[in-house]
Amino acid sequence: MIELKIPNATAVMLITERMKLEFDQRVKINKYRPESTIFTLRYDELLELAEASAIDLVFFLPAGIHYETNNLAKILCQAIRSLAPIYRCPDFTTYTVEQAERIVIPIQNLFLRSEKNNAFLRN
Repeated sequence: MIELKIPNATAVMLITERMKLEFDQRVKINKYRPESTIFTLRYDELLELAEASAIDLVFFLPAGIHYETNNLAKILCQAIRSLAPIYRCPDFTTYTVEQAERIVIPIQNLFLRSEKNNAFLRN
């Protein structure tokens, strides 16, 4: 098992920065009103932004991380729980490792499948 040593503060900072970028993109395509802010969103909208940001960040990690068992889901879970005080939304504290695994495991499976069929050799 690979034990990733990503401090929670770093993970939270990466997710919040990515959430801001994702929010700005959604404002540009009129998913949110231009006068809205990320702090006025409901929990379900914030969670959607957080999980989309987490997906992006997981894909940005080196591919080698995805080939072995690791603690990435736990890191994501803790980081998303830590969004509660930032966005004044206590619902984030109920985020589970299982929810984080629903993000991480499909991405890991994608990397494993691409390794098996040597798809990365054609890039």
